[in-house]
Amino acid sequence: MQRILIAVIILLAGLLLFMMFRSEGHGVAGNDLGYFLQYVLFAALIGSGVLASRRNWGQTLRHLGIWALVILGLATAYIYRGDAQQIASASQPA
Repeated sequence: MQRILIAVIILLAGLLLFMMFRSEGHGVAGNDLGYFLQYVLFAALIGSGVLASRRNWGQTLRHLGIWALVILGLATAYIYRGDAQQIASASQPA
């Protein structure tokens, strides 16, 4: 029963976000709806994995936080890879 309640709350929150996004006056343009659905499906995938796990919530949130930090670190390294290459090439002796 508790899992169903959590799923309904998540669905209602997603619907509320969609309605707020749509009420800005722009409507939903071209690819925006596709991106929104993609993110909702990704969140549903992660949420179903969290709900299906038999671990306690603290351990699950800790693991999700660790994965978020790993992804953030990799994304940051990728974004600044050009700057790192410039610094590395400038510091090499000629």
